[in-house]
Amino acid sequence: MSQFKVFDLCNNKRFDATYFHVWKYKIKLVLKSEKLLKFVEGLKIELVSPPTTLGGTIHHLPPTKLRSKEKIQQNNTHALTIIAIFLDNSQVFPINSCNTTKETWNELLPFV
Repeated sequence: MSQFKVFDLCNNKRFDATYFHVWKYKIKLVLKSEKLLKFVEGLKIELVSPPTTLGGTIHHLPPTKLRSKEKIQQNNTHALTIIAIFLDNSQVFPINSCNTTKETWNELLPFV
């Protein structure tokens, strides 16, 4: 985590099925600051090849499209970790089988 330490996040109030809107607001701020909100929103991230050489010239793709599968998985795990840290233990069971941040978020939405 770049700006937040796990210890700092663990000391915050965790979601216990009350005040979902407050919890949701806080989580979105943290994810946005870590540039991970796109995983909650379920945006498709295009996997593209690294820069290529064509005719002796290196062609660079826009930085927003340069994503490796490993980096996407790492960022998804990072976002899931942030969400899980902010959950009370009683709320972890419903999401423990989710593989993506979007799936996890959708499991929590019924609390609205």
